[in-house]
Order: sequence, then C-alpha cells, then structure tokens
Amino acid sequence: DNDSKTRKYGSKIDCFTCRLKAIFQYLVGKPIRMSATKFTAPLKMIAPDAEPCQDFFKFACGRYLQDKPLKRFDYMTGTTVDLDDRIKNTITDFLDRVPANKTATGADRKVYKTYKMCLDTETTGFGQLREILKAVGGPPFSGKPRPSLNDTIRLTGGDATPFFQFIAGGVMGQAVVANFRRIAWKLPVQLITQKLLVEELRAENQLRTDQSPWLFWYYEIDALSNLMLPTWIKARYPAHELPEKLQIFHNNYFEKLNKLVGEYPEEAVEAVIAELVLNRIHEIGDKYEEIYKKWMSRKTDKKKYCAGKMVAEHPRWTDALSLERIYKKRDLDSIPKLMDKVRVAFREIIHESPWADPPTQEVAIEKVNNISMHVGYAHVVWSRSRVEQYYEGYTPADAPDWATFREKRKRWTGFKQFNDSLASTNAVVNALNTYDKIRILWGLLAPPLYSSTDALEMIYGGVGFTIGHELGHTIDPNSIDRSPPVLIGAEDAEQFEEQVECIQHQYGNQTLPLNTLDDVFRQPGDLTHGETVADNVGLRSSFRAYRKERQRVYGKKEKRLPGLESYTPDQLYFIAAAMFWCGEASDDRLVGALENVHPPGVFRVNEMMKNSNEFARAYKCPLNSPMNPAKKCRVWRHKKRH
Repeated sequence: DNDSKTRKYGSKIDCFTCRLKAIFQYLVGKPIRMSATKFTAPLKMIAPDAEPCQDFFKFACGRYLQDKPLKRFDYMTGTTVDLDDRIKNTITDFLDRVPANKTATGADRKVYKTYKMCLDTETTGFGQLREILKAVGGPPFSGKPRPSLNDTIRLTGGDATPFFQFIAGGVMGQAVVANFRRIAWKLPVQLITQKLLVEELRAENQLRTDQSPWLFWYYEIDALSNLMLPTWIKARYPAHELPEKLQIFHNNYFEKLNKLVGEYPEEAVEAVIAELVLNRIHEIGDKYEEIYKKWMSRKTDKKKYCAGKMVAEHPRWTDALSLERIYKKRDLDSIPKLMDKVRVAFREIIHESPWADPPTQEVAIEKVNNISMHVGYAHVVWSRSRVEQYYEGYTPADAPDWATFREKRKRWTGFKQFNDSLASTNAVVNALNTYDKIRILWGLLAPPLYSSTDALEMIYGGVGFTIGHELGHTIDPNSIDRSPPVLIGAEDAEQFEEQVECIQHQYGNQTLPLNTLDDVFRQPGDLTHGETVADNVGLRSSFRAYRKERQRVYGKKEKRLPGLESYTPDQLYFIAAAMFWCGEASDDRLVGALENVHPPGVFRVNEMMKNSNEFARAYKCPLNSPMNPAKKCRVWRHKKRH
C-alpha cells in the first residue's frame, strides 16, 4: 500500500516488494521518503502566518511561543528547558515508583534513599545554618527584608552574577555596571542605592579573586560557594558554634575574608553571604523556602529540584537510566561522523578566507585540527549492570541526612577506581568548548532537536549548527590568542577587528522591552562577541557541510519532506537552527543576564540570519528587508585591501 512505501526500513512494512526496496535503499545508503508523522517538530514551532523576511524568530518559533507562553512564575521557557524537564521528570517518575518496583536494583534503592533525604527539609542536617540565618537576619531570611538589600540580591542572583564582568574589568566591566545602575532605579521598590549595589559587587569580586585563580571555571566557583560559614559570623555571633569540619580549599581563606569584611559595608558583605545561601534555600527548611518564594513571587517544584540534585550527585546512575529511557545509542554513535563533516567545512571556510594570509590560515586550521571532539564526558557508556557494580558498598546512602550524605559522597567517590571515567553526567542539555576539547552532551541528542533518522536539513541545522558554533569558539575574539595562538599580521588583524566590531555594533544595538519595568534590555556588544561570532561562523560551516552531504546523497534532486512540502530543504535547515533558541525569558532572567555573554534567543536567531546570504536566498528576502540588510557582518569573509 502507499503508506508502507513511505516507511523507513526498520518499521513494519506490509508488502514484500516494498520491503525489498527498503532493504536495498538502506544498504546503498540512500534514505527513502519517510512518513509525514516523522517531521512534526517544525510544525509545532512555525507560525506560518508570520513573514520570515520580517522577523525570522517570530516565524520559526511563533507557534511554540503561542502554545507555551511565559507564565507568571516561569523564569524562562524554551526547547532546551523542555528537554531538561524531560530528564528530571524521567528521574522523578522512576524514583517515585522504586518502593513498589520489584525489579528495582540495589543501586536504584540507594539513589532513592538519597532522593528522599533531599525531599525531607526537616532533617537535612543544615540546622546550624538555620540558627545562623536567624541570628544574621537580613534578606530574604528573617521575614523582614530590607528592600534595598533585597533588590540588590535580586539583581545579582540567578544563573550568572556580576562578579564575572567585574573580574573582566576595563570598558566592558564599566558598561555592565552602568547597565545595572540604570536598571536598578527602575525596580518597583526603588530604594536601592547605587553605592550599595556597586559595593556589593566589588565585595563579591574581591572574595572570588582572592580565593580562586581560575575564576571562569564553574567548579571552582561552586566549590567556593560551598563555604557557607565564614569566621565573621562566628566573631559576631559567638553563641553559634561552627561545624567541626569545613571544606577549605585555600589556607588563607579566613584571613582574607576577615580583611574583606573590614573594607566593605556590612550590608554589602551580608548580600554576598545571602547570595551564597540562595543555592541551599531548598535544603534548609520550608519556612525559609516560603519566604524565598514570596520574595521572588515564583513557585518552585521540590521534586524537580531534587531530581536535579540526583543528576549532580549520581551521574553514572543518571546516565544509565537516561540511556535506557530517553536516549538511543545509535543517535549518540552518529555524532562523531557529523562532527568530522562540520570540521571539514569549517577548515574550508578558513582556507578560502580572502583576507587572511596563508600563515594565518595554516595556524588557524592547525588549531581546528588539534581540538578533540567528544560525545559527552566519558569514552565508556555506563550500562545498568556496571552501575550496579559501582554502587556495591555505596556507604554514603547510609547517611542520616542530606548534608551528611553530600559530604560522605565527596569523600567516597574520591577513592573509587571508576571516578576518572565520568566526572559529570552526560544527561545535560549543553555543549562545551573547553580550550582543547569540544563536548556535545547527551541532553541535546533527543527529539525535537535531534534524531539520527531525521532528514539531513534537520540534522545539520540543529546539532550540526551547535557543533559549528563550538568550533567557532576556537577562533573567536576571546580564543584566537589562546594556545596555540593564531598570529595575525597587522593588516589581517585590522580587518579581523573591523569584522568583530561590526558584530559588536550589530548585536549591541538590539533591545527587548522589559514588561515589568519602564525600560529595555540591551547587552554591550563587546560582552557577547565571543558567542555571536561563534554563532555566525558556526551557521556558515554547518550549512556548507549540509549542502555537501545533500549533494552526495541526493545529487541535484530536491527532496521535500512529507507534511512540509511548502518549505524547501534549505529553508528547513534554517528553521532547525532556530529551533534550539525558541523560548522567552522573564524580566528577572533578562536583568540577571545583563552581564551574561549569551544573548537572548531572539537576538541570536535574527541577527545571525541577517548576516547570511544563504538565508536570504533560501527565503528570497528582498534586499534591505529587515532580514536581508545590505550591510552584513561576515567574519572570515572580507576582501583584502589593495
């Protein structure tokens, strides 16, 4: 029948002739036409009534934004948030059934025990911290928050905090401070003082710089944030004894912290301590969590929070469960070839750059060749049976409370022979470029963002673009001088700087309205240029790789997808590239991102498409239409001067 002819090999095929045809096409490597139900993801994203040449983000993500609007208590929405929620929901659904599950393994029951510890806010083991919070008072823990300090923490909380850019210093740092000063006066309470805000930021910066030489490495910052009980509290409140054991990473921590307290206003230091406590708010009792929720005007899901903690505390178990229930090994195994093809295209772009001299090209290409690319953190995928072996004698699960478990777990994993093979879970929605390594984590390798059986345009526009972006970081403005440095001649350097400045100006002029404040969100272009240059170069390299692969597989034929016949393959490539960024953020999130190096999704999608001639041709956008400006910022694409 007609339906069976369109099914991919591996599905049920009814007629014998169709089955033979499918087997033949599978063996020769020619994908056959798939059923319309396979490609529902773009249909759930696209707003067909929107005009792609006017606002591509609205077109590519419009239906998603309509179906999943930002609600009152949401911090942000998006396809990546959905995938992260899927991981956490899988964990909670599984663990909630463990007591009644006769097939649950010993490892499952040990993880379940720690999950219950996390949920139990009455016996967390943070009793001393609660007593100190009562004594210290201050926002948001006493129930009588001072509005000015309250808003200071509100500004400096969230996923990223201003110490990042204070560390950077210079013009960029001052631009960030200016943004915070401007926005601070727009807050509803309007009692914050500029002096206190800046003093708090400087105090935090001093605390971090004194203790951590690698300030941009998250694990260093997280480790420092675990030092919740500094000596100034003991000196001020001697009746409250500190725990017998503290995890000290630097011998001079207390000495420098006491010096810090003497140099900055008391309120500023309290704000720093309060911010450090925020990442423990779910663990120190319902009373404080209720105050926090009231202060933030946002609901929290304790089960989802504890599921996130299981991801962090049990990475091997999380990987095995997620591979069994979410990810497919064939999808993970398909990524290395995709990486290689995008890398080849990336090298070609560098080699064909008309402005870079041959020595510059050679060093840049060598740098790209030498970077290693990985799917996840580990070379070995952990099976459920191997996890069971790992958890034999897992004594941390016998801890009486959550705080004790976390301390015992850190010591226990330090002695395990498998510890080096997987430091973190792979089940995270992210991709990383850490100087000499690129890692595509598993969280991205699930529908709607990826399946190895997707059409080429969806594969290369989605994860292929992500790979291109991470490769782009090897020669972005922040990384081009890192080892091995790409030494650019004077004339080439001038043109490269002009290209980067074009990107900075373009993105730095973009604004978003802040719904609850009478103002707009704008990021300095020199703050985000590492990410935006990587976006632009990554889009070009993945598109080139896609076109080469499409030519190899289909020749000159244009195969349109069932159910999406209105869109050409090239158009779907750009839709796939936009799907990763579909979503929106609350004002809290945007204000917290004033100094973040990552622009909002709407900026990332629209601005890189404006710079793409390939996008303009695919959608036939008229010259000087909003999405096809005459002036384009094209890194590694300018002509030489004569």
